[in-house]
Amino acid sequence: MAGITSFAIELERRVKKLPEFFQPIAYGALVILFFMGARGALVVFPIAILYVLVTSNTPVADLEMGAGLVLLAILSGALSGLSYSLVGKYLRRGGTVGAYLAGIITVAPYISILVHLGFDDKPATLIHSADAWDYTIAAFLSVFFGSIIGAGFNRTDRKREIAEHAT
Repeated sequence: MAGITSFAIELERRVKKLPEFFQPIAYGALVILFFMGARGALVVFPIAILYVLVTSNTPVADLEMGAGLVLLAILSGALSGLSYSLVGKYLRRGGTVGAYLAGIITVAPYISILVHLGFDDKPATLIHSADAWDYTIAAFLSVFFGSIIGAGFNRTDRKREIAEHAT
């Protein structure tokens, strides 16, 4: 456990050395990696690879698809961080409404990429074109999950304001 903690501390130290603009991008990608790790990706990946090698008629293509999904998830996390850097942090200055809008803007790129993934009946390609229904679902999920993140932003902002007024 100490190894994981020291790794996380060192990783955060390295991210903090990045220019301020790039820090949310790095954090966005790292959040996705940590979610994968928290779900047991280090154990599941080798098992999944073995399963694909044993059961698939096209193991190389399937492994490429899996690697593409992982990389796309990391990229979408980084795009969410970029969205926050470009727009979200400025929206947070707008009080409660701004914090919620910042959350929605931060989540939207990730959700938008998810609706383009080929999880339909014919998974021949990693990415497929989305239709109006897909974009409706993406908008709903962006508002839903963005509001949760926005509530966290709002709470953090309020605590910071209280601390500044107390000093």
